[in-house]
Amino acid sequence: MNNPMKTALLAATLAFSGLAALAQTTPTAKLLPGYLYPVETSVPNKKIYICGQRPVDLQGQVVAKGDLNAQLTLIFANITKTLGAVGMGASNIRQISYRVLASDQKSNSDNEQIINSVASQYFGQNKVDLPSLSEIKNVSLQVDKDVIIEVEVVAIKE
Repeated sequence: MNNPMKTALLAATLAFSGLAALAQTTPTAKLLPGYLYPVETSVPNKKIYICGQRPVDLQGQVVAKGDLNAQLTLIFANITKTLGAVGMGASNIRQISYRVLASDQKSNSDNEQIINSVASQYFGQNKVDLPSLSEIKNVSLQVDKDVIIEVEVVAIKE
């Protein structure tokens, strides 16, 4: 079976099952490095998934090695640009997940305090503006030894 036929068959199967999603495999705009392409589902509300957002610059280099605050600030800047490219912003984020590299030097509460501080600058001080679902998980390994934090986002434009 050729590729277009496989794609059509997969799309039909997913649509029939109610799980249809369109992955952006050929981006129309230059996207920042450090994350997987946004995925837009075919449900009535526009839903965007940003997976594995990492603290990288335009050249794809990890920045602010060892500085959780600076890495998370860059990640939020990259997420802002990505959401802006599809007409969304921080207020559209409904779910956010943080994967923090476990460290002997900082306690979990120290990391949570830093994350909450940076997030409050990004989302605002009002608790109503925060995503309805938020989780912080400690992990023993990241994709790169210099990456302290990785963020995943689900945003909906209603």
